[in-house]
Amino acid sequence: MAGEEARSSLGDPSPRTIEAVVQAVSALEDKFEVKFTGYEDAVKLLQEFANRQPTTEAVNENLRALKELSESKLLSLKELIDAKFEGNKTALDAALKTQKESSDKIESNFTKQFENIVANMGTMTKSFEDKITEVKDRYNTSQGLLGGVTAQRVETRENVKANSGLLFGLIGAIAVLVPAAIAILGIIMAKGG
Repeated sequence: MAGEEARSSLGDPSPRTIEAVVQAVSALEDKFEVKFTGYEDAVKLLQEFANRQPTTEAVNENLRALKELSESKLLSLKELIDAKFEGNKTALDAALKTQKESSDKIESNFTKQFENIVANMGTMTKSFEDKITEVKDRYNTSQGLLGGVTAQRVETRENVKANSGLLFGLIGAIAVLVPAAIAILGIIMAKGG
């Protein structure tokens, strides 16, 4: 009974008090509802953000694909460079071979020309030597006949003069042709070398 007395001394809550308590509880419920709604909205936003962000597996997969693509491109580039190098090497080898063949041909032609010039000079020298011998023989013959008839002497003198002129003409021709042949030989050697 002591409890009942304490309650009665406090008194029963009046309807106003009860209404105030109900309003306070309702206000608390509203506050908690707003808080929970806010928490739910925050969780939804975090979930949406997480859904938009790539996962570790997705990032790793993208990196693997990028690595494969890069390796493929580098391999293609290496093959292209190797093919280009081989093409250049083949072209250079062909050019060098052609140059060597051309050089060999030029050298062969030069050798033939030189041999022809030497042979021609030999022929010319032999011809000049024959002419000189012939002139000497005529001269000696004319000298031997000089001791005979006077009329022959006059003729012989004319022959000697003619032969002397011929001899000097041949010597002059040799003096001109030998340097000319040497000059031609020098020009051919300069072009061939």
